[in-house]
Amino acid sequence: MNRKKLTDALAALDWAVSTKPIVEEMGCYRINGKNLRASDGALLAQVVLDEDTGLDCTVPAAGIGKFLKDLKADTVDFKLEQGKLTVTAGKVRGSFALAAGPGVLDDLKFDVTEWTPATPALKDAIRRARFASSTDATKGVYTGVLVKGDSNIATDKIRIASFKAKAGELSSGPVIFPAPAAELLDKRAADVDAWAAVGGMIYLRGKGITWGCQAPVGDFTDKVWTYVTMAEEKLTASVDLPEGLAAALRRHLDQQGNVMELDREVTLTIAGKSVTLSSTDGSRYEIVEELDLAEAAARDVKFAIHPQCLLDILTTTRKMRYGGDAAGGVPFVAFVAEVEHGTFRYLTTVEVKTNG
Repeated sequence: MNRKKLTDALAALDWAVSTKPIVEEMGCYRINGKNLRASDGALLAQVVLDEDTGLDCTVPAAGIGKFLKDLKADTVDFKLEQGKLTVTAGKVRGSFALAAGPGVLDDLKFDVTEWTPATPALKDAIRRARFASSTDATKGVYTGVLVKGDSNIATDKIRIASFKAKAGELSSGPVIFPAPAAELLDKRAADVDAWAAVGGMIYLRGKGITWGCQAPVGDFTDKVWTYVTMAEEKLTASVDLPEGLAAALRRHLDQQGNVMELDREVTLTIAGKSVTLSSTDGSRYEIVEELDLAEAAARDVKFAIHPQCLLDILTTTRKMRYGGDAAGGVPFVAFVAEVEHGTFRYLTTVEVKTNG
């Protein structure tokens, strides 16, 4: 068996392998002939090899994956005996206990016959918007990104992010991409070439791999779309954020490696001619730094935002709009960024105080 091809296939499955499985199978590889599978309970993954492994077993991923990667041999041999999988490469041999099986990994469905291209515009739209999704699993549709025609939207009912494509549709109908799919379209964008919505599932097709996850049931309320399309003239004040803000954001982002990605945030406090940037993980660190504004802000504003989201915005604009007369009378700040594939808007509720 070609070791590198097998190692690459198992590494592709690792996105769907739980490091802390509540059920043993969620931390395993299912190997059945040419078919390799994994699932952490939220994300499914399948790779079909061009060479038969000759195996039919379920094995915990942690040990065998690293063992195969560390080997130098071009080929490996397998043998199943006494509840173990033995891997031999020349004079090196490793034995790994098998998990109980077959089980739910054999029941995963990957029945997709028609695929839609995963366009650069779709990937960019989801990458930018997903930072506004809710991380609360009880929030249903608000944990995903809704794609509808030439636009998309994500919100946790505090933040709202939307994207409108310059040309063409992102999707022919309303589709909600759940959090695992949105993350793959961001982190593995170069690998994903197509997607499909089948039987309440969202599937992504990559280089030799198929991922799948359950789409949340429901729909966004019309009120959310109203906020996104509210008249921008109601945000009566604006301020140009300082050039040094991007470098400061990177310092804060570097400190948040141990924080779950979508839980990362920085707080911006704008008062007079200064903007204060602060963040903490609640125990290990706290950073506070102050930057000067070119002109005094008309209103004092305080809000939280994901540092990577704001970094992306700053690549095209430093102008921030804000005001207290938005739809429903809720105070918002808003960023509008013209990017390669369309227009990105980000709105979030804030604490606002009028100066003078």
